[in-house]
Amino acid sequence: MTDIRPTITIVSRTRTFPLNKSANPQETPLSILDSAVARFAPTAAVWIYSAGPPLPDLLKGLEIALDSYRPWTGQLHFTKFNPGGNHTERYGRLAISYGTNADPGIEVIVAKTSQSADVLVPSMENRVIWGPNDSFNTFIDSFPPLALHNLVDFQGLPSVIIQITSLDGGGLIVGIKIAHPLADAQSLVGFASDWAMITHSLIHSTPPPAISSVFSPVLLDISAAGNIDKPNPDPIILERAHGLPIHRYDWWASSENAPSWALQATIIPPEISKNAVGDFGSPLKWSNWDSMAPISRCIFRISALQLQKIRRVACPPGGKWISHLDALLAHFWALIMRARETKKDEAHYLDLTVGFRSRVSPPLPKTFIGSPLTLVYAAAVGREADDSLQKLAANIRSTLEKFDGEALSAVLHDMAYDTSSQRYWNAFLGRQNTVVTSWLGLDIYKVDFGCGRASYVDSVMPECDGCLQVMEDPIQRGGKKWYEGDVLVSLHLREDVLKKLIQDDKLYP
Repeated sequence: MTDIRPTITIVSRTRTFPLNKSANPQETPLSILDSAVARFAPTAAVWIYSAGPPLPDLLKGLEIALDSYRPWTGQLHFTKFNPGGNHTERYGRLAISYGTNADPGIEVIVAKTSQSADVLVPSMENRVIWGPNDSFNTFIDSFPPLALHNLVDFQGLPSVIIQITSLDGGGLIVGIKIAHPLADAQSLVGFASDWAMITHSLIHSTPPPAISSVFSPVLLDISAAGNIDKPNPDPIILERAHGLPIHRYDWWASSENAPSWALQATIIPPEISKNAVGDFGSPLKWSNWDSMAPISRCIFRISALQLQKIRRVACPPGGKWISHLDALLAHFWALIMRARETKKDEAHYLDLTVGFRSRVSPPLPKTFIGSPLTLVYAAAVGREADDSLQKLAANIRSTLEKFDGEALSAVLHDMAYDTSSQRYWNAFLGRQNTVVTSWLGLDIYKVDFGCGRASYVDSVMPECDGCLQVMEDPIQRGGKKWYEGDVLVSLHLREDVLKKLIQDDKLYP
């Protein structure tokens, strides 16, 4: 594994605003799901190019793009708590205010490094098992912190940070980091694509593209079952929601044995009355997660042929239909359980990210901005890591099939009545959990600023034990579907566990 820690020199820092400033102050409550992901790590990625456009065109294109992403230049904050108000005024709900002189804008950092693109990214033949050790994190500066990064501070802090780093030899890295309540991966890539298309048009003097981004959080909230503005939830809808495979780990019940960094989150806010707290949920299982243990990252390239072999094992003729992604996740689920030496009867959870855009009724636009997602789980026990890939894959498929439009509307109803939007965590990390997110199908390599596509794109994920992310490899071998080309699996695991996984003779079929 390589460990490249490039030296980066900051050239400038500025706050950037839409090209056409607005004098129309607005405050928009964010959606039920946006508020619930406030504790999530920022949504972030870096695009690496062997050649980049002139900086003035890049910055001008950004200002034009921000005309269509105006809320992101505003102030992210909590709404005023009103116990008797509607669902957007309950504790821990978020809003974005924009269109005033007090808007923080987005932080734009211009930087340079003496390293070149070919040093940062290995050649294809050396990218079968690749350990970058998160060196790409350095291409999105951690200062200033994003608004509400600690669920306290927000005033004057941006919700978006962009870093443009020039490389030796004319290459360029574009890094984007966004507070998760404002953008999931699909929103991030949509913004990057819009910015790139505008810059492309400036460079080549072509007509500007039409931008179709949709910022309307209420479109998601109206999909919730029942009337979520009533004082009390509907017990029948709650029963439906609580019967679904979703963890509801209760931060307020989790102070015992909590690490020091987590203690603040376990304190019940003084604004919440004892009666409103209600019954405590399941405590977080801190004994299963050594958050101070050394973490390593590895990126595995799975060829289209290897993926077909995996799927044939997971989905034999006559068996339950499962997708290529189900099969791939089942394959790595088994590898992780074996590497963690999960006991035969010990439970292990695959915490899956489920998107709402296409599942709710009516469906949300593909260009809907926000974080319309939640985490659900598929469960297995240790013996299943060796017994049957088919069973693990079928388990994943059965879990996902439970989350149709009716189920998700019940989930939204349930979450709308949470005492605090940040009280529950629908996943965990460490020995018994793996959190999964897919960036497949986002056309992430089509982000072209006018000088060609990126040679590599890296999703900047948190350095935590049990974080798995899937995306296409830049070379798709002419395939029309993601599974007809190579696929990359990025995996963060405890250092000793990852070493065992790499040595597993079943890693590559």
